[in-house]
Amino acid sequence: MVDTALTLHFPDAVLAEMEAEASAAGRRLSWSIERAWVASRDVLRAEVPGTGYGDSSESLDEQGGIQPHTARKIFLVPEIMAELGSETVRRDCSVSWLVRRAWRLARSTKG
Repeated sequence: MVDTALTLHFPDAVLAEMEAEASAAGRRLSWSIERAWVASRDVLRAEVPGTGYGDSSESLDEQGGIQPHTARKIFLVPEIMAELGSETVRRDCSVSWLVRRAWRLARSTKG
């Protein structure tokens, strides 16, 4: 199975958290994103489109301006790419936003 590349955009602070978590587990960012999606996809699919957008403030700095974002190339298995694509169409959102939401949900359910 060949992984598929995707470029995602993250606020720098969020990307630093995600990369630190992946590094602490001795894994790559792609692995961490896949685990977050698998852990949270049922919750995300059950949400009504247009909900869950409350965490968009993570893109704003203390003065309300937009935080710097960094693009990161991620390699995901085709099945997860397809699932993310379907969910972004249903929600009318970006894949980057959906991945951040999945990661936040997965982190909030960790014990």
